Amino acid sequence: MADLQYQGMVDEAEFLRLVSYETCDMNHIPDHLRGFDFCWSACCLEHLGSIRHGLDFIINSLDTLNPGGMAVHTTELNLSSNDATVETGPTVLFRRRDLEDLMSEVEALGHSITPLSISLMATPLDHHVDVPPYGDTLHLKLLLMEYVSTSVGVVIRKAS
Repeated sequence: MADLQYQGMVDEAEFLRLVSYETCDMNHIPDHLRGFDFCWSACCLEHLGSIRHGLDFIINSLDTLNPGGMAVHTTELNLSSNDATVETGPTVLFRRRDLEDLMSEVEALGHSITPLSISLMATPLDHHVDVPPYGDTLHLKLLLMEYVSTSVGVVIRKAS
């Protein structure tokens, strides 16, 4: 918990009253994890065994939220193809179409989702693709298996 607290944001007692941390099996979210205003996962979805498991987790994560609560999830996005990708295994790569399908599913359930914002060549750093063995240089893109990938975020507000 100490790693989550930033000095000056809120005093320690208030932080400990308001914040909780628990690991869980993201493919089977425990029923006691309910009533939160915010749910966040960072680069975990691609390690749940399949694209479908990752998308199911995003939908199921909304059950942990109060009405109007926010879910924020980041994952790997395949920039090389909207068709060919790694769909199952220890690391999967989401395609734009997978996230567009998710957007439709989330909206059909009555929730709101921020539109995807994918800018392929916005800055000079975008032109660099890091390759194994990955170095210490800054990168926004890297070669995973045979695909160029980057991080993408999904932001959802649960229906009120």
